[in-house]
Amino acid sequence: FMDKRSKLRTLCSSNKYVLVSFAASLLVSLVFAISYKVVPFGDITVLRMDMLHQYGPLYGELIDKILGGGSLQYSWASGGGGNFLGNFFNYLSSPLSFLVFLFGHKNVPVAIGFLIAFKAAFTSAFLTYYLKSSRQFRFHNPMTAGLGLCYAFSAWFVAYYWNVMWIDGMMLLPLLVLGLERIIDERKPWLYCIALAVLFVSSYYMAYMTAIFLVLYFLTYTLGHYEFLHPETEAKPGKNGEVSGIRQFAHSKFLHAFLRCMGFALLAAGLAAFALFPTFEALKICSATSGVFPSSYNSYFGFFDFFANHMDSLEPTIRSSGDVILPNVFCGIGTVLLVVLFFYLKTIKLREKVAYAVLLAVLYFSFNVNYLNYIWHGFHFPNDLPYRESFVYIFVLVILAAKTLKHFHEIRRQDLLTVGLLTAFFTVMVDKMGSQNVDSSSVMTTLIFTVMYVVIFSLINNKTFRYSSAAMLVFCAFFAEMAASDVNHFEIDQSYSANTGDYQYYRQAIDIIDEYDQDDDGFYRLEKVTPYRCMDPCWYGYNGINEFSSMAYEMASNLQYNLGQSSNYINSYMYDLQTPVYNATFALKYLIQNNENVPMSDDYFEQIGNVDNLNIYRNKYWLPLGFAADSSIDAWNYYSSSPFKAQEDLWNRASGVKGIFENIPVDNFTYNNMEPFAEAIDSGSYTFHRNDAEQDASFDAEFTVPEDRNVFVYVRSADLETLHFYSVDGSLDMEQRIIDNSEYVYALGKIKKGTKIVMNAKAENTNGSVEIYINGVNDDKFREAYNKLNSGAMDVTFKSDTHLEGTVTIGPNQMLFTSINYDPGWDICVDGAKVPSDKIVKLGGALIGIRMDEGQHTVSFRYHSPGLRTGLLISLASLLLVLFLTLALPRLRGKRGNKKPAAKNDEKRPA
Repeated sequence: FMDKRSKLRTLCSSNKYVLVSFAASLLVSLVFAISYKVVPFGDITVLRMDMLHQYGPLYGELIDKILGGGSLQYSWASGGGGNFLGNFFNYLSSPLSFLVFLFGHKNVPVAIGFLIAFKAAFTSAFLTYYLKSSRQFRFHNPMTAGLGLCYAFSAWFVAYYWNVMWIDGMMLLPLLVLGLERIIDERKPWLYCIALAVLFVSSYYMAYMTAIFLVLYFLTYTLGHYEFLHPETEAKPGKNGEVSGIRQFAHSKFLHAFLRCMGFALLAAGLAAFALFPTFEALKICSATSGVFPSSYNSYFGFFDFFANHMDSLEPTIRSSGDVILPNVFCGIGTVLLVVLFFYLKTIKLREKVAYAVLLAVLYFSFNVNYLNYIWHGFHFPNDLPYRESFVYIFVLVILAAKTLKHFHEIRRQDLLTVGLLTAFFTVMVDKMGSQNVDSSSVMTTLIFTVMYVVIFSLINNKTFRYSSAAMLVFCAFFAEMAASDVNHFEIDQSYSANTGDYQYYRQAIDIIDEYDQDDDGFYRLEKVTPYRCMDPCWYGYNGINEFSSMAYEMASNLQYNLGQSSNYINSYMYDLQTPVYNATFALKYLIQNNENVPMSDDYFEQIGNVDNLNIYRNKYWLPLGFAADSSIDAWNYYSSSPFKAQEDLWNRASGVKGIFENIPVDNFTYNNMEPFAEAIDSGSYTFHRNDAEQDASFDAEFTVPEDRNVFVYVRSADLETLHFYSVDGSLDMEQRIIDNSEYVYALGKIKKGTKIVMNAKAENTNGSVEIYINGVNDDKFREAYNKLNSGAMDVTFKSDTHLEGTVTIGPNQMLFTSINYDPGWDICVDGAKVPSDKIVKLGGALIGIRMDEGQHTVSFRYHSPGLRTGLLISLASLLLVLFLTLALPRLRGKRGNKKPAAKNDEKRPA
C-alpha cells in the first residue's frame, strides 16, 4: 500500500503542472460561472442555441433509454421516429458523457455545464502534458500550464463551446500529435492509434478535420526534423553499384513513418468501425452530406482583418452572414508575440522555421479560399458556425509559443521590445482603420496585455530575477488574459427554472394520458400546440413530431415543410396546432394545450384533464400508424404550393373524398406606408415595397368566412415580422410571429358564418414577397373521408423501440399507408414473409407505404441500424489484431531472437 502511495506521489509530482493546468482551467470556468450567475451561483444555465434545442433533450432521452432499458438503435420520440444511433454518435458519444448520469434527467442543463468545464480542463491539461512529454519540448513549468489555458479558452472555445461534442477534437488533438511524434521518433504507435479511435467514436466530424491536420503536421514535423532521403543508403548501392534516389527514399525515415502512421490510422478506424459504419449509413439519408463543389474561386477576407482577429476580447464569429466573416483564432496576444519571436531563435533550424511558416500559410489559405474551406468541412459549406477547424491553427500557434519560451534565453531584449512596439502599432492601426469583431475594449485590452507581456517576458532572462518567479508571472498573465478576454463574450442567458420548472407538470400530464389510454395497446403520438424546444419530445419523454438534428431525414423535413409545418427544409420541423387532416394522418391522438391563445376546437378535441396551466386533449379523429388507402396515393402531389392542397390531395387519393378544404378568398387589402400590390387580389402571391424605409410598414388582408368553419391560414414569407389576426366583431384576437422564414399553419379555431377577419402583417424588410392561403374545413367531407380510412385502420398489437406488429385488412386496389419515416434499416414482413423492395413505396418521398394483396394481413416491422453489424465485425477483427500486435507478435520476435544465428557467408558484399 505504501509503495502504491509512493508511486502516486511520484506520478503527481512529475506531472504537477499538468494538474495545475487542469485545476486552473476549472478555476477559469468557475470565474465565468460566477460572472454569469450560472447554477449553483444563480438561476442561469449554459444552454444556448443547439445546446438548448438538441444536446439537452437528447441527453435527457439517453438517460431515459439507458435507465429504462430502451434501445439505442431507434427512437419514436422526435420527428415521428428515427435512427437514434445516428444521433448518439453525432451528439452524445463523448467518453465524458457519463457525467450527465450523475445528475439525472431534470438536471441535464446543470450536468452539461460541468461537462463543458471538465472538457476544457482536460483540453488544457492534455496540451500541458504534450509539452512535457514531446521529445522536441520536454518542457514542464508554470508557463506550459498557462499555454494550456491559452489553448483551452481560445476564441474557438468561446464561439463553439455549446457544440459539446466538437470540444473532443480540440481536447484530444495534443495527445494525437504526441502519438504521431512517437510513431515518427520511437516507432511507438499505441497512443496515436487509441486516441484516434476514441476521437472517431466521440466526434467523427472533428476526427475528419483532425486527420487532415495530422497529415499536414506529419509533413511539417518530418521535413523540419529529418532528412527526406535516407543518408545511410549512400553506403548501400544497388546491384549496378549506384545509389539511386528511389532506393534512398525507400529506406527513408519519412516513408517508413508515413506508412506506420497510415497503417495505425486505418487500425484506429477499424476499432471505431462500430460507430463509423452506422454513422455513415445515417448520413446518406440526411442533409449534412449535401453540397456542390464550388465552380469558381472566392476568398473571404484580407490579411489585415485576419491578423486583427488575433487581438484580445473579440466578439466571436458565429454566423456565416455579414461583410467580413473571420475565423476564431484568438489565443492570447502573448501567444502572438511569442510566435513572432519564434522566428528569431537561432537554435531552431531554418528548415524547421520554413516548415512551420508553410503550415501556417496552408491553414490561412484553408480559411480564406473557398475550395479548401469546402474540403475542410467535409465537402460541405456549413450554414453557420464557419471555420470550424480553426482549433488546429490555434494549436500550432501555442506550440510555437512554447518553443519560444523554452529557448527564450536566445531572445535579445531589443528584439522583444521591437516585436512589442510593432504589435502595439498594429493594434492602434486597427483602432483607426476598423475591423470586424474589434471594438474599443478589444484595442484597450490588447494594448494593456502587450505592455504587460513585454515587461514579464523581459524578466525571464533577467539574472537578478528568479526564473521560477518569472515563469509563475507568465502563467498568471496567461490566466488573467484568458479570463479578461473571454468573460464578456459568452451568450449565457437561459434560466434553469424556465428550462426545468415545467418538467414535472408535463410528466404528470403524460402519466394522465397513459392512465387514460391504458386499455388501448396501440401506438399513438402526442404533441404540444406550441413548441418551446425543437426537440421537446426527447426532453419530456413522449412520441412526437418535432425534430432538429443534423441526422434528421432530409426528405422528411421536405415533406413536413410542404404540409405546413415550421421547417427549414433541411434538418428541422416543429409542430404547431395543425389541421384535422394532418393530425389524423400522423397518429396524433393527444395534444397538450400549453398556450391559451391557440384555440382547441370542440369539433375535433375533447378535454380529458389538466395539470397546472396545461390542458390535455384527446383527438376525436385520429388514425393509427398505418391504415389501408387507395393505391393511387403513390402519385400523391405533395409538392403543392399550398399545404392545404397537399393535404387535400393525399386524403382525396386515399379515400376518394373531395372538397375537405375550401378556399376562402381575400376580400380586400389596405396598406400602411406600402405601395398597393400589383398582383390580382385572388392570385395568392404578392410582392410589396415600403414607401418610406425609415417608417413602419404593414398591410391588412380582410376576408369573410362564408360558412361555419374551422379556419386555417398559411402565410409564406421571409420578409414579414409579425402577423396579427383579429375579427371585426371582437370574437378573435391572436398575434403570431414569423421569424427566419419559419412559416407554419395558423389555426384560428371555429369561426361563425359571415365573420370578417383581418390579418395585419407588419413588414420587416423594405421589399419583399408574401403568399397567403386561407382555407376552411368542410367537416362533413372530413368525417366522411375519416370514416373510410378508419375502417381500414391497422390494429397495432405490439410496439417497442425497434419492433412493431399489427394486423390490417386491405381492400381491392388498396395499399398500406404508414406515417413511419422511410429508413433502409426497417425489415418489413407481411404474414411472416419479407416484403421485397419493389413492394415498398416512399410516400411523399419520406413515408413507408407497402403494396399488399387483398385480405387480412399481419405486418411486422423490425429495425436494425444499417451498418452496425458490419461495423461490429470490423471492430472485433481490429481488436483481435491489436491483441496480436501487442501480445503475440513481441513473443514471436523474442523466440526468433533467441535462435542461434546461421553461419555467415565470408564473402564480403561489394563496396
